[in-house]
Amino acid sequence: IIDCKASLCIVITLDGVKSKLVSKYRPCVPVVVLTPSEFVAKQTNSQFGQYACLLEGVSEKLDPNSMQSGGVIEKGIEFAKANNLLPDGPSQVVVVAEDTNNTIC
Repeated sequence: IIDCKASLCIVITLDGVKSKLVSKYRPCVPVVVLTPSEFVAKQTNSQFGQYACLLEGVSEKLDPNSMQSGGVIEKGIEFAKANNLLPDGPSQVVVVAEDTNNTIC
């Protein structure tokens, strides 16, 4: 996140573990956590720099790779713009997601 000078980090997670790993290093940019779990969305409020975006209508059984193709990343960017987390104009966004093996991709 720091090396690429990103303006925003989007984390797609089902259990919140990957978003905690990202926040562990105290990034200087906001971390938007996209999750279908209301429990995980509530947990993110206690983590450094995290802003939860609940994905309503998305099954918790879906793997994040299929969620990416369903417009989830765009929803995260819209959420960030609506909450003034992403500056106007061109910017770089880092996306972190879990794959089916629960590893970061």
